[in-house]
Amino acid sequence: MNERIKELRSILNLSQSELGNRLGVTGTAISRIEKGDRKLTEQMIKAICREFRVDYLWLTEGQGEPFITGPDSLIEEVAEEYNLNSFEKTLMEEYLNLTHEERSFFEKFFKNVFQKGTLSQESSTKNGNIEIAEELSPSVEPMLTAEDEKELEMIKQEMLAEKKGKMSSASISKKDA
Repeated sequence: MNERIKELRSILNLSQSELGNRLGVTGTAISRIEKGDRKLTEQMIKAICREFRVDYLWLTEGQGEPFITGPDSLIEEVAEEYNLNSFEKTLMEEYLNLTHEERSFFEKFFKNVFQKGTLSQESSTKNGNIEIAEELSPSVEPMLTAEDEKELEMIKQEMLAEKKGKMSSASISKKDA
């Protein structure tokens, strides 16, 4: 296992001190582990796997590849485990691609929706699948803070300006032709 720690450090292009800092130990501790003077604890093994997305089986037994699969493969695993259809999988992927601020906006919106109980309680069974009978109640809007309202207005204005700019350039192109 000590050779795999050296190999991992080399792949990551980290010094012993840098690796140690990321794991909360000294560079000397990493040196002793690499030399075989000190055994890796289970806690340290898990920390390495978590911090660097290292495959546990590779680190402990040398089997497989050093790193666990990337986000796309992880999404595939979740989709398979929870039997997600393509829409649900795409929804999950797109949500994960949002910025923190965009996610925060959606979080506020859905918290409000679920607190207000605006999802219909009625459902029907069709081909063995449960479907929501009604969509969100159109009469209930999420409560937004003044800051959220300002941000939405700015986004709206930017989109209108962008749309207006595209329309202006299109009309200029037609005049030139």
